[in-house]
Amino acid sequence: MRFKFWLKRTFSVLVGAFIILSAVYYVRRHDAASAMREAAIWAALTALVYGASAGYHIARHRQCGLDENADCN
Repeated sequence: MRFKFWLKRTFSVLVGAFIILSAVYYVRRHDAASAMREAAIWAALTALVYGASAGYHIARHRQCGLDENADCN
């Protein structure tokens, strides 16, 4: 898979985590600025871990767990 694919996937993880976490922080009675700041920090860390994990497995040519269509035989 190409770099652009993984960049888009990592960005979607970043956005998804930010939306979910900011909603959770806001429901837990944080003010909006604080909720967005905390969500941005944790979403960035989540995307970083996801991207590093995908990069590690790609560098080791382990595509079976990452790609449903990979030939794992």
